[in-house]
Amino acid sequence: MSQPPSPAASPDVFPATSSETWSDLVTRELKGASPESLFARTREGYRLQPVYRAEDLPGGIAQAPGVAPFLRGPLPVTDLPDAVTHVVLQRHMDDDLRELAAAVAEDVAGGVTGLWLDLRASGMSTPADLDAVLGDVDVRSLRRLALDGGTDGAERLQLGRDWLAAQSIECAEVALSLRLDPLGTLARDGVLPGSLDDAWDNLATVTRACLRDLPAALPITLTAAPIHDAGGSLLHSIGWLLANGAEVLRALEARGLSPATVAPRIELHLPLGRDVFSGIAAVRALRLAWTKLLRSCGLSSPPPARIHADCSSTAAMTRDPWVNALRTSGQVFAGVVGGADAITAAPWDAPLGIPDTHARRLARNTHFVLGEEAHIGRIVDPAGGSFHVEDLTAELARAGWAALRSIDAQGGAAAALCSGWIAERLSSVWDERAEQIAGKRERITGVSAFPNPNEQIPERRARPTVDLSSLSGLRIQALPTRNDSEPWTGAAR
Repeated sequence: MSQPPSPAASPDVFPATSSETWSDLVTRELKGASPESLFARTREGYRLQPVYRAEDLPGGIAQAPGVAPFLRGPLPVTDLPDAVTHVVLQRHMDDDLRELAAAVAEDVAGGVTGLWLDLRASGMSTPADLDAVLGDVDVRSLRRLALDGGTDGAERLQLGRDWLAAQSIECAEVALSLRLDPLGTLARDGVLPGSLDDAWDNLATVTRACLRDLPAALPITLTAAPIHDAGGSLLHSIGWLLANGAEVLRALEARGLSPATVAPRIELHLPLGRDVFSGIAAVRALRLAWTKLLRSCGLSSPPPARIHADCSSTAAMTRDPWVNALRTSGQVFAGVVGGADAITAAPWDAPLGIPDTHARRLARNTHFVLGEEAHIGRIVDPAGGSFHVEDLTAELARAGWAALRSIDAQGGAAAALCSGWIAERLSSVWDERAEQIAGKRERITGVSAFPNPNEQIPERRARPTVDLSSLSGLRIQALPTRNDSEPWTGAAR
C-alpha cells in the first residue's frame, strides 16, 4: 500500500526511518535491553508490537466496502446515509410486566430501533402477555423485534404471529427475530428438550415458515455468549460461531434447505470484552471467516455476515459499577467501528439486577453520542488501513478458523460440546487468565486497580430466574458462567 506524502511537510522534514534504526534507538534507550521486552501477548495469543509499520499490513486488504469477503463492511459507501447505521438493539427482561412495559416504551421513545425481549425469563407465553408489554409500541417502526427465550421455535413464532394478527399487523411489516440456536441453548442451559434431531427438525420448520411468509425475519441467531461467559477469548468465540454455523447449515441441508437459502437468515451474536482494538478486529475478522465458511459450503456469492455485537457480561463488575458505563462506551465504539449490524449497549447497573431509568438512558444514548455527535457511523470502516488493526484482524480470522478446525477434529460443534471437550478447553484457558488477574498482570479498574472498599453499591431489583429442572431431554453439564473479578475477589485480597 503506497503512502502519499503529507501535505503539511515535505518528506525531508520527517525522513523515513527503517525498522533497524528504530531498533537501535530503542536498544540505547533501554540501556542495552532487547526491544523484544516491549512486545506483549493478548488473550488471543496475538503478539502485540509497540510500533506498527507499513510492512506489517497483511496482503489482500485492498478491497472496496460492500464486496466479499466484506472486510470493510457489508454496505457500499452510497448506502450509509445515517449517523447510526446499526440497529440500536436493547435487551429487556422483567417478570413484572407493568414495569417491563414502561421500560420498553421509554426506550422506544428514547430512540432505540430494536427490542430484544426475553420471553421465558419474563414469563410471557400468551398474546395477552405480549400485548401487556408492547401494546403502546408501534412495532412497525422498529428495525428489529427479537423474541428470545424458551426452546421451541415453532411456539415462539406462533406467539408472535398470533399477537401481530390480534393487532391487525401483517407479519411482513415487522422485522421479527426469533434468536434460535439449539447448540447455544444447550451450552447455556445444559438441557435441550427432546433430542438434537428434534431441535434440528424444529429449526427447519421455523426457518421454512419464515422463508415462506416473513421476508424480513431472522429465525436463527447463533451466539458465542456461552463460550465467552465461560472464559473463552475472541478467537474461541469466532471458532465456535463458525463451527456452530457449519453444524446448522449441514443439519438444515439434510432437511431440504440449502446453505444459499439459509445463510441470509442467520445472525451471529458476538460479545465484546474490554479491549477496544480486539473488539474492532473481531467484528471484522468474523466477517472474513464467515465468508470463507460460506464459500466452502459452495456459495460463489455469499451474503455478508449479519453480526450482533454485545457488551460482555463477564467484564461488567458489581464493584465500582459506574465504571461499567466506560466499558460499555468502549464496547459500543468497537462495534460501530468494526461495522456490526446490530449493537446492544449494556446499562452500567446490569450486574446488580434490573437496570433503572438512568442507566438505560445512558446506555441507549451511547449509540447516539458516538453516531450523531462523533459521526463515527458516517464513516466506512474507520479502522481500515490501520497497520495494527489490519494485522490483528487477519490474525483473529486465521486463529478463529484454526479453532473451527480443532472443533471439527472432535466431530463437530455438537460432538465437541456434548463430550465435554469444549468445557475442558475453556477451563484451561480460564485458569491461565485467572492467574494473570490474580497476579495483577491484568488489572481491572475499581476491583484490582483503584478500588474503594467503602463505596456504597446501589441496590436493584433482582433479575428473574428460570427453573430448568423439570425439562426432560438431552442433558449435558452447562458451560459455567465466570466473571473477570472472580480470581481477585476469590483470593480475599
